[in-house]
Amino acid sequence: FKPLNWVIGTGIYTDDIKNIIIEKEKTMRNELNRNLILITFVSLCITFITMILTIAFSINLIRPLNILVKKFGEISTGASDLTKRLPIRGNDEISILTGEFNQFMDYIENMVLKIKQQGNILNNDVGQVAASIEENSASMNELEASFQSVKNILNIYQTELEKNSNN
Repeated sequence: FKPLNWVIGTGIYTDDIKNIIIEKEKTMRNELNRNLILITFVSLCITFITMILTIAFSINLIRPLNILVKKFGEISTGASDLTKRLPIRGNDEISILTGEFNQFMDYIENMVLKIKQQGNILNNDVGQVAASIEENSASMNELEASFQSVKNILNIYQTELEKNSNN
């Protein structure tokens, strides 16, 4: 204060300032630790949810493919019912592949039906040929019997002629 030549001074203990700083640092560390724990927990939750979604997506993607692989395996061993078709769900590549598989099954089923029909026709033709062969065989037996009769008659005539020529 100039008119009285006084100097006014204030003071604070440095220990009090250090204690305040230490308290602020403790508060900030605690808050930082809580935030780190919260971030870690949220990250783990997000990772867990992502894993579950990935597994679910993989199962939904792989299940139809496994069904297709199983059906192709059944077809390759001949153990498949050619009249059954796979259900088409969705509008993705797997659904397109399933539709193509069903068309392939239609084609195979039609081919098998045609082969069966041709087999039946061939079986009937073979039956007719067998019947014709049996008829021809019977006719040949009759002809052979007739020729045998003619031969016997000719032998009798020959014997009679030889007797007459010797007399």
